[in-house]
Amino acid sequence: MVINKAPAVSAALTSTVSLAGFTPAAAASVYRYSAADLHAIVPQPDQPVTASGFTATFPPASITLFVIPTGTPLTPRAYLPSLNH
Repeated sequence: MVINKAPAVSAALTSTVSLAGFTPAAAASVYRYSAADLHAIVPQPDQPVTASGFTATFPPASITLFVIPTGTPLTPRAYLPSLNH
């Protein structure tokens, strides 16, 4: 989640978001609350993501949520009780 607290009369902020500790999927879902629509959280186009992160632009006085799924699917595992004979 990125919160741009710059006043609404300011220009948009472009910034790099760095990622570490996991392998992300190629794209993140993006949702934004801003002065463009004060009555809703608005879905935005997907954000391309790399292993190191991404660069995005954030409108002034906005909150932007990135939902970044893992790029490596989890391996299903079954844990069975141990039978000691």
